[in-house]
Amino acid sequence: MAGIALEFAHQRHVAAIQRYASDPAIGALSNVPTPYPADGAEQWLAWAEGEREAGSGIHFAVTLDGRCIGSCGLTGIDGMARRCQFGYWIAQPFWGQGYATEAGAQALQYGFDELPVDTVEACCLLRNPASLRVLEKLGFNKFAETSNGCDPKWPADEPIGHFRLNRAQWQAQHSQAA
Repeated sequence: MAGIALEFAHQRHVAAIQRYASDPAIGALSNVPTPYPADGAEQWLAWAEGEREAGSGIHFAVTLDGRCIGSCGLTGIDGMARRCQFGYWIAQPFWGQGYATEAGAQALQYGFDELPVDTVEACCLLRNPASLRVLEKLGFNKFAETSNGCDPKWPADEPIGHFRLNRAQWQAQHSQAA
């Protein structure tokens, strides 16, 4: 998709991240805090930089024609278990245009090419059909459904889907597309 690119999290993205992550619609469907703190984007950048330095996470700004419209990342990188967690959000004005799928594909390609991982996992609220569709289009398979037990912003009985994609599945999917 023309115009979508990933950039490592950087100070130049902070204003857009702050503006878009402050939208309650983002926090309602993601792990972004709601309400978003006044310095939330600065905190996000410090966390992203710390994870990158430690080798435990890679955080990207999702850009459209050079403008930041969201974030995605690979976190919890565990070289021993050869796995990590994928997460993403796109600002509401850009929903429904395939940007999350394209950004996700770029992040996953980076992960399988550059990181010591063979498996990527993701989770999302089962009431979020758009996110479920993104994961499906990226090739993830649901392996479990649980009730929320870890994020106090949602009810304890909130249904969460857990998804997995491995390197072999990713490569097979992309060799067929080529």
